[in-house]
Amino acid sequence: MYITITNNTTVGQLRALFREEVGGTLHVYNGRSLAPDDARLISLGAKDQATVECSLQCSVGSFVDKVQEVPGLTVRVYTADDWVAVLDEIPLSFVRHIPRQATKASMGQLLEALLNRAPKAVEVPLSKMPTPTGSTRDEEWNARLSQLQAHRERPLDAVPAARNAPSTPVTSRSHSPLVEQVRADVAAFLTSNTELFFNERDFQVHLALYLKGLIQNGAPKYDDVELEYFLPGDALQEYTWQEKNLRLDIVVCSRGEFVPVELKYKTKTIPDYFISRFGEEFTSDVLKTQSAQNLGCYEVWKDVRRVELVRRRYRAVPGGLAVFLSNDPSYWKETVRQGSAYLGFSVQEGSHPRLKSWHQEVKIKQDYPEFEVEQEYAVHWQDAGMQQDTFRFFIIEV
Repeated sequence: MYITITNNTTVGQLRALFREEVGGTLHVYNGRSLAPDDARLISLGAKDQATVECSLQCSVGSFVDKVQEVPGLTVRVYTADDWVAVLDEIPLSFVRHIPRQATKASMGQLLEALLNRAPKAVEVPLSKMPTPTGSTRDEEWNARLSQLQAHRERPLDAVPAARNAPSTPVTSRSHSPLVEQVRADVAAFLTSNTELFFNERDFQVHLALYLKGLIQNGAPKYDDVELEYFLPGDALQEYTWQEKNLRLDIVVCSRGEFVPVELKYKTKTIPDYFISRFGEEFTSDVLKTQSAQNLGCYEVWKDVRRVELVRRRYRAVPGGLAVFLSNDPSYWKETVRQGSAYLGFSVQEGSHPRLKSWHQEVKIKQDYPEFEVEQEYAVHWQDAGMQQDTFRFFIIEV
Protein backbone atom coordinates (compact mmCIF):
# COMPACT_ATOMS: atom_id res chain seq x y z
CA MET A 1 0.00 0.00 0.00
CA TYR A 2 1.36 3.40 -1.04
CA ILE A 3 -0.02 6.66 0.38
CA THR A 4 0.85 10.09 -0.97
CA ILE A 5 -0.39 13.16 0.88
CA THR A 6 -1.08 16.31 -1.13
CA ASN A 7 -2.50 19.70 -0.19
CA ASN A 8 -5.98 18.42 -1.02
CA THR A 9 -5.91 14.93 0.53
CA THR A 10 -8.74 14.59 3.05
CA VAL A 11 -9.26 12.31 6.02
CA GLY A 12 -12.11 10.64 4.14
CA GLN A 13 -9.89 9.86 1.14
CA LEU A 14 -7.26 8.29 3.38
CA ARG A 15 -9.89 6.21 5.15
CA ALA A 16 -11.42 5.11 1.82
CA LEU A 17 -8.03 4.01 0.50
CA PHE A 18 -7.38 2.06 3.69
CA ARG A 19 -10.81 0.42 3.49
CA GLU A 20 -10.20 -0.62 -0.13
CA GLU A 21 -6.65 -1.91 0.40
CA VAL A 22 -6.96 -3.45 3.88
CA GLY A 23 -10.67 -3.94 4.52
CA GLY A 24 -10.58 -2.36 7.96
CA THR A 25 -11.61 0.97 9.45
CA LEU A 26 -8.98 3.67 9.93
CA HIS A 27 -9.45 6.20 12.73
CA VAL A 28 -7.69 9.52 12.17
CA TYR A 29 -7.48 11.89 15.11
CA ASN A 30 -7.35 15.63 15.57
CA GLY A 31 -5.97 15.88 19.10
CA ARG A 32 -8.18 13.69 21.29
CA SER A 33 -11.14 13.65 18.91
CA LEU A 34 -11.82 11.84 15.64
CA ALA A 35 -11.07 14.09 12.68
CA PRO A 36 -14.03 14.70 10.29
CA ASP A 37 -13.83 13.09 6.86
CA ASP A 38 -13.78 16.46 5.09
CA ALA A 39 -10.76 17.71 7.03
CA ARG A 40 -7.60 18.02 4.95
CA LEU A 41 -4.61 16.13 6.31
CA ILE A 42 -2.41 19.21 6.11
CA SER A 43 -4.82 20.93 8.53
CA LEU A 44 -3.81 18.26 11.05
CA GLY A 45 -0.14 19.08 10.55
CA ALA A 46 0.80 16.67 7.75
CA LYS A 47 3.28 17.90 5.15
CA ASP A 48 2.52 18.17 1.43
CA GLN A 49 4.01 15.27 -0.59
CA ALA A 50 4.59 13.15 2.50
CA THR A 51 4.51 9.44 1.65
CA VAL A 52 3.86 6.19 3.48
CA GLU A 53 4.71 2.82 1.97
CA CYS A 54 3.77 -0.41 3.70
CA SER A 55 3.36 -4.03 2.61
CA LEU A 56 0.09 -5.78 3.42
CA GLN A 57 2.19 -8.40 5.17
CA CYS A 58 3.41 -5.90 7.75
CA SER A 59 1.71 -5.78 11.12
CA VAL A 60 -0.96 -3.31 12.13
CA GLY A 61 1.42 -1.87 14.72
CA SER A 62 4.14 -1.34 12.12
CA PHE A 63 1.67 0.39 9.78
CA VAL A 64 0.56 2.74 12.57
CA ASP A 65 4.19 3.52 13.40
CA LYS A 66 4.94 4.37 9.76
CA VAL A 67 1.88 6.59 9.34
CA GLN A 68 2.64 8.42 12.57
CA GLU A 69 6.12 9.23 11.31
CA VAL A 70 4.26 11.85 9.26
CA PRO A 71 4.03 14.91 11.54
CA GLY A 72 0.50 15.62 12.74
CA LEU A 73 -1.00 12.23 11.93
CA THR A 74 -2.34 10.02 14.71
CA VAL A 75 -4.21 6.91 13.59
CA ARG A 76 -5.57 3.63 14.91
CA VAL A 77 -6.77 0.55 13.01
CA TYR A 78 -10.22 -0.87 13.80
CA THR A 79 -12.09 -3.90 12.49
CA ALA A 80 -14.21 -3.66 9.31
CA ASP A 81 -17.38 -3.23 11.38
CA ASP A 82 -15.64 -0.55 13.49
CA TRP A 83 -16.31 -2.64 16.60
CA VAL A 84 -12.89 -2.80 18.26
CA ALA A 85 -9.26 -1.82 17.69
CA VAL A 86 -7.19 -4.50 15.94
CA LEU A 87 -4.27 -6.03 17.84
CA ASP A 88 -0.92 -4.54 16.84
CA GLU A 89 0.47 -8.01 16.07
CA ILE A 90 -2.09 -8.89 13.39
CA PRO A 91 -0.89 -8.43 9.77
CA LEU A 92 -2.79 -6.01 7.55
CA SER A 93 -3.68 -8.84 5.17
CA PHE A 94 -5.77 -10.52 7.92
CA VAL A 95 -7.75 -7.45 8.98
CA ARG A 96 -10.56 -7.90 6.42
CA HIS A 97 -11.14 -11.49 7.65
CA ILE A 98 -11.72 -10.64 11.32
CA PRO A 99 -15.35 -11.61 12.14
CA ARG A 100 -17.94 -9.06 13.17
CA GLN A 101 -18.12 -7.99 16.83
CA ALA A 102 -14.77 -9.62 17.54
CA THR A 103 -13.02 -9.06 20.88
CA LYS A 104 -9.34 -8.51 21.54
CA ALA A 105 -9.22 -11.89 23.26
CA SER A 106 -10.86 -13.70 20.32
CA MET A 107 -8.47 -12.06 17.86
CA GLY A 108 -5.51 -13.28 19.90
CA GLN A 109 -7.00 -16.75 20.13
CA LEU A 110 -7.73 -16.95 16.41
CA LEU A 111 -4.24 -15.84 15.51
CA GLU A 112 -2.78 -18.38 17.92
CA ALA A 113 -5.03 -21.00 16.33
CA LEU A 114 -3.49 -20.21 12.95
CA LEU A 115 -0.04 -20.67 14.43
CA ASN A 116 -1.04 -23.98 15.96
CA ARG A 117 -2.25 -25.17 12.53
CA ALA A 118 0.97 -24.07 10.84
CA PRO A 119 3.90 -26.41 10.03
CA LYS A 120 5.74 -28.04 12.91
CA ALA A 121 8.57 -25.56 12.58
CA VAL A 122 6.41 -23.09 14.47
CA GLU A 123 7.00 -24.20 18.03
CA VAL A 124 6.53 -21.01 19.99
CA PRO A 125 2.90 -19.74 20.23
CA LEU A 126 2.37 -16.11 19.41
CA SER A 127 1.22 -15.30 22.95
CA LYS A 128 4.62 -16.42 24.28
CA MET A 129 6.72 -14.51 21.76
CA PRO A 130 7.93 -10.98 22.39
CA THR A 131 6.14 -8.32 20.39
CA PRO A 132 8.44 -7.22 17.55
CA THR A 133 9.42 -3.58 17.79
CA GLY A 134 11.32 -1.05 15.76
CA SER A 135 12.89 -1.89 12.42
CA THR A 136 12.85 -5.65 13.08
CA ARG A 137 9.08 -5.89 13.38
CA ASP A 138 8.36 -6.49 9.68
CA GLU A 139 11.22 -8.98 9.21
CA GLU A 140 9.97 -11.07 12.12
CA TRP A 141 6.40 -10.94 10.91
CA ASN A 142 7.38 -11.88 7.37
CA ALA A 143 9.20 -14.93 8.73
CA ARG A 144 6.09 -15.98 10.66
CA LEU A 145 3.74 -15.30 7.77
CA SER A 146 5.78 -17.38 5.35
CA GLN A 147 4.89 -20.39 7.52
CA LEU A 148 1.21 -19.44 7.45
CA GLN A 149 0.92 -18.79 3.71
CA ALA A 150 -1.45 -21.70 3.12
CA HIS A 151 -3.89 -20.30 5.66
CA ARG A 152 -3.92 -16.63 4.72
CA GLU A 153 -6.94 -16.78 2.43
CA ARG A 154 -9.06 -18.69 4.91
CA PRO A 155 -11.40 -16.42 6.92
CA LEU A 156 -10.37 -16.25 10.53
CA ASP A 157 -13.81 -17.20 11.79
CA ALA A 158 -13.51 -20.49 9.89
CA VAL A 159 -10.48 -21.51 11.94
CA PRO A 160 -11.36 -23.70 14.95
CA ALA A 161 -10.14 -22.62 18.36
CA ALA A 162 -6.69 -23.86 19.22
CA ARG A 163 -6.73 -27.17 21.07
CA ASN A 164 -4.18 -25.81 23.47
CA ALA A 165 -5.74 -22.37 23.82
CA PRO A 166 -5.81 -21.36 27.48
CA SER A 167 -9.18 -21.78 29.20
CA THR A 168 -8.18 -20.09 32.44
CA PRO A 169 -9.58 -16.62 33.04
CA VAL A 170 -7.30 -13.66 32.57
CA THR A 171 -7.25 -10.28 34.25
CA SER A 172 -6.29 -8.43 31.05
CA ARG A 173 -8.18 -8.73 27.82
CA SER A 174 -7.51 -5.50 25.98
CA HIS A 175 -3.80 -5.74 25.15
CA SER A 176 -3.91 -1.95 24.79
CA PRO A 177 -0.57 -0.31 25.61
CA LEU A 178 -2.41 2.68 27.06
CA VAL A 179 -4.67 0.60 29.32
CA GLU A 180 -1.73 -1.47 30.50
CA GLN A 181 0.28 1.70 31.20
CA VAL A 182 -2.54 3.29 33.20
CA ARG A 183 -2.93 0.05 35.14
CA ALA A 184 0.80 0.01 35.96
CA ASP A 185 0.65 3.64 37.09
CA VAL A 186 -2.40 3.04 39.31
CA ALA A 187 -0.70 0.02 40.88
CA ALA A 188 2.49 2.05 41.42
CA PHE A 189 0.48 4.76 43.16
CA LEU A 190 -1.30 2.30 45.47
CA THR A 191 1.87 0.45 46.44
CA SER A 192 3.94 3.61 47.04
CA ASN A 193 1.40 5.96 48.63
CA THR A 194 1.52 6.01 52.44
CA GLU A 195 -1.09 8.72 53.03
CA LEU A 196 -4.45 7.67 54.48
CA PHE A 197 -7.54 8.36 52.37
CA PHE A 198 -10.48 9.42 54.52
CA ASN A 199 -13.15 8.47 51.99
CA GLU A 200 -13.59 7.39 48.37
CA ARG A 201 -13.56 10.96 47.03
CA ASP A 202 -10.24 11.56 48.82
CA PHE A 203 -8.86 8.44 47.11
CA GLN A 204 -10.22 9.57 43.74
CA VAL A 205 -8.72 13.07 43.90
CA HIS A 206 -5.28 11.91 45.07
CA LEU A 207 -5.06 9.27 42.35
CA ALA A 208 -6.13 11.74 39.66
CA LEU A 209 -3.56 14.31 40.81
CA TYR A 210 -0.86 11.63 40.75
CA LEU A 211 -1.72 10.55 37.20
CA LYS A 212 -1.98 14.14 35.99
CA GLY A 213 1.42 14.96 37.49
CA LEU A 214 3.34 12.14 35.80
CA ILE A 215 6.08 13.36 33.46
CA GLN A 216 7.57 11.41 30.56
CA ASN A 217 10.35 12.74 28.32
CA GLY A 218 9.97 16.19 29.82
CA ALA A 219 6.23 16.47 29.11
CA PRO A 220 3.01 15.34 30.84
CA LYS A 221 2.59 11.60 30.36
CA TYR A 222 -1.15 11.90 29.70
CA ASP A 223 -2.97 14.61 27.74
CA ASP A 224 -5.63 14.96 30.43
CA VAL A 225 -7.06 13.28 33.53
CA GLU A 226 -10.71 14.06 34.20
CA LEU A 227 -12.88 13.47 37.27
CA GLU A 228 -16.59 12.61 37.38
CA TYR A 229 -16.72 12.10 33.60
CA PHE A 230 -20.36 12.61 32.62
CA LEU A 231 -22.42 10.29 30.40
CA PRO A 232 -26.20 10.50 29.85
CA GLY A 233 -28.05 7.58 31.36
CA ASP A 234 -29.24 6.28 27.99
CA ALA A 235 -25.77 6.33 26.38
CA LEU A 236 -25.09 2.64 27.02
CA GLN A 237 -27.16 -0.11 25.47
CA GLU A 238 -27.80 -3.17 27.64
CA TYR A 239 -27.09 -1.15 30.79
CA THR A 240 -29.08 -3.04 33.41
CA TRP A 241 -29.44 -0.26 35.95
CA GLN A 242 -31.93 2.58 35.73
CA GLU A 243 -29.77 5.64 36.30
CA LYS A 244 -30.57 9.10 34.98
CA ASN A 245 -26.91 9.99 34.47
CA LEU A 246 -23.60 8.14 34.68
CA ARG A 247 -20.36 9.53 36.04
CA LEU A 248 -17.10 7.68 35.60
CA ASP A 249 -14.70 8.26 38.50
CA ILE A 250 -11.59 9.01 36.41
CA VAL A 251 -10.94 9.11 32.68
CA VAL A 252 -7.33 9.20 31.44
CA CYS A 253 -6.86 10.70 27.96
CA SER A 254 -3.89 10.19 25.62
CA ARG A 255 -3.48 10.57 21.86
CA GLY A 256 -7.15 10.26 21.04
CA GLU A 257 -7.83 7.35 23.40
CA PHE A 258 -9.69 7.33 26.70
CA VAL A 259 -9.31 4.91 29.62
CA PRO A 260 -12.08 4.98 32.27
CA VAL A 261 -11.02 4.04 35.80
CA GLU A 262 -13.74 3.11 38.29
CA LEU A 263 -12.90 3.10 42.00
CA LYS A 264 -14.28 1.44 45.13
CA TYR A 265 -12.94 2.14 48.64
CA LYS A 266 -14.52 -0.05 51.34
CA THR A 267 -13.39 0.61 54.89
CA LYS A 268 -13.65 -0.30 58.54
CA THR A 269 -12.93 2.06 61.41
CA ILE A 270 -9.34 2.61 62.57
CA PRO A 271 -9.52 3.45 66.31
CA ASP A 272 -7.26 5.96 68.07
CA TYR A 273 -5.55 7.15 64.92
CA PHE A 274 -2.92 9.84 65.49
CA ILE A 275 -3.76 12.85 63.37
CA SER A 276 -2.63 16.45 62.93
CA ARG A 277 -5.08 19.18 61.95
CA PHE A 278 -4.48 22.95 61.81
CA GLY A 279 -1.24 22.54 63.73
CA GLU A 280 -2.75 20.51 66.57
CA GLU A 281 -2.13 16.80 67.16
CA PHE A 282 -4.64 14.37 68.66
CA THR A 283 -6.02 10.86 68.33
CA SER A 284 -9.40 10.00 66.88
CA ASP A 285 -11.34 7.14 65.37
CA VAL A 286 -11.17 7.55 61.58
CA LEU A 287 -12.86 5.93 58.60
CA LYS A 288 -16.32 4.47 58.63
CA THR A 289 -17.15 0.82 59.11
CA GLN A 290 -19.22 0.37 56.00
CA SER A 291 -20.10 -3.33 56.43
CA ALA A 292 -22.59 -4.58 53.78
CA GLN A 293 -19.86 -6.62 52.10
CA ASN A 294 -22.48 -8.16 49.81
CA LEU A 295 -23.14 -4.75 48.26
CA GLY A 296 -19.44 -3.88 48.22
CA CYS A 297 -18.78 -6.99 46.15
CA TYR A 298 -21.76 -6.30 43.91
CA GLU A 299 -20.63 -2.76 43.20
CA VAL A 300 -17.15 -3.65 41.95
CA TRP A 301 -18.56 -6.19 39.47
CA LYS A 302 -21.08 -3.55 38.40
CA ASP A 303 -18.08 -1.28 37.73
CA VAL A 304 -16.56 -4.00 35.53
CA ARG A 305 -19.77 -4.29 33.54
CA ARG A 306 -20.06 -0.53 33.15
CA VAL A 307 -16.52 -0.29 31.77
CA GLU A 308 -17.23 -3.17 29.36
CA LEU A 309 -20.26 -1.32 27.97
CA VAL A 310 -18.40 1.98 27.69
CA ARG A 311 -15.63 0.22 25.75
CA ARG A 312 -18.16 -1.40 23.42
CA ARG A 313 -20.03 1.87 22.84
CA TYR A 314 -17.13 4.24 22.20
CA ARG A 315 -14.53 3.60 19.50
CA ALA A 316 -11.91 5.69 21.28
CA VAL A 317 -12.06 3.58 24.47
CA PRO A 318 -9.69 0.59 24.16
CA GLY A 319 -10.47 -0.65 27.67
CA GLY A 320 -10.58 0.42 31.27
CA LEU A 321 -9.97 -0.51 34.91
CA ALA A 322 -12.01 -1.41 37.97
CA VAL A 323 -10.00 -0.72 41.14
CA PHE A 324 -10.95 -1.95 44.62
CA LEU A 325 -9.14 -0.78 47.79
CA SER A 326 -10.03 -1.84 51.33
CA ASN A 327 -8.81 -2.38 54.88
CA ASP A 328 -11.69 -4.78 55.59
CA PRO A 329 -10.16 -8.29 55.56
CA SER A 330 -13.55 -9.95 55.11
CA TYR A 331 -13.25 -9.14 51.42
CA TRP A 332 -10.04 -11.15 50.91
CA LYS A 333 -9.62 -13.33 53.99
CA GLU A 334 -12.86 -15.11 54.70
CA THR A 335 -14.20 -17.59 52.18
CA VAL A 336 -17.79 -16.83 51.27
CA ARG A 337 -19.80 -19.84 52.42
CA GLN A 338 -21.49 -22.09 49.90
CA GLY A 339 -25.15 -21.13 49.86
CA SER A 340 -24.43 -17.53 50.79
CA ALA A 341 -26.71 -15.17 48.92
CA TYR A 342 -23.83 -13.18 47.43
CA LEU A 343 -21.52 -16.08 46.56
CA GLY A 344 -21.86 -15.14 42.87
CA PHE A 345 -20.42 -11.68 43.59
CA SER A 346 -17.43 -12.79 45.66
CA VAL A 347 -14.09 -10.98 45.26
CA GLN A 348 -11.95 -13.69 46.81
CA GLU A 349 -8.54 -14.42 45.29
CA GLY A 350 -8.79 -16.39 42.05
CA SER A 351 -11.07 -16.71 39.03
CA HIS A 352 -14.73 -15.72 38.94
CA PRO A 353 -17.58 -16.80 36.64
CA ARG A 354 -19.27 -14.53 34.13
CA LEU A 355 -22.75 -14.81 35.64
CA LYS A 356 -23.29 -12.48 38.59
CA SER A 357 -26.37 -13.75 40.39
CA TRP A 358 -27.85 -14.02 43.86
CA HIS A 359 -27.80 -17.60 45.11
CA GLN A 360 -31.10 -17.22 46.91
CA GLU A 361 -34.02 -14.83 46.85
CA VAL A 362 -33.11 -11.52 48.46
CA LYS A 363 -35.23 -8.41 49.07
CA ILE A 364 -32.64 -6.15 47.45
CA LYS A 365 -32.71 -8.02 44.12
CA GLN A 366 -34.96 -5.42 42.50
CA ASP A 367 -32.48 -2.64 43.25
CA TYR A 368 -29.44 -4.84 42.61
CA PRO A 369 -30.38 -6.93 39.56
CA GLU A 370 -28.37 -9.89 38.31
CA PHE A 371 -26.17 -9.47 35.25
CA GLU A 372 -23.39 -11.10 33.24
CA VAL A 373 -19.91 -9.86 32.36
CA GLU A 374 -18.22 -10.64 29.05
CA GLN A 375 -15.64 -13.09 30.35
CA GLU A 376 -14.25 -14.77 33.43
CA TYR A 377 -11.95 -12.41 35.33
CA ALA A 378 -9.29 -13.17 37.92
CA VAL A 379 -8.91 -11.24 41.18
CA HIS A 380 -5.37 -10.87 42.50
CA TRP A 381 -5.03 -9.04 45.81
CA GLN A 382 -1.93 -6.93 46.47
CA ASP A 383 -0.68 -5.06 49.53
CA ALA A 384 -1.11 -1.29 49.42
CA GLY A 385 1.50 1.11 50.79
CA MET A 386 -0.76 2.66 53.44
CA GLN A 387 0.61 1.64 56.86
CA GLN A 388 -2.18 2.92 59.15
CA ASP A 389 -3.84 -0.50 58.86
CA THR A 390 -3.68 -3.50 56.53
CA PHE A 391 -4.83 -2.09 53.21
CA ARG A 392 -5.04 -4.28 50.13
CA PHE A 393 -6.25 -3.76 46.57
CA PHE A 394 -6.91 -5.45 43.26
CA ILE A 395 -7.27 -4.12 39.72
CA ILE A 396 -9.38 -5.74 37.01
CA GLU A 397 -8.39 -4.75 33.49
CA VAL A 398 -11.33 -4.74 31.08
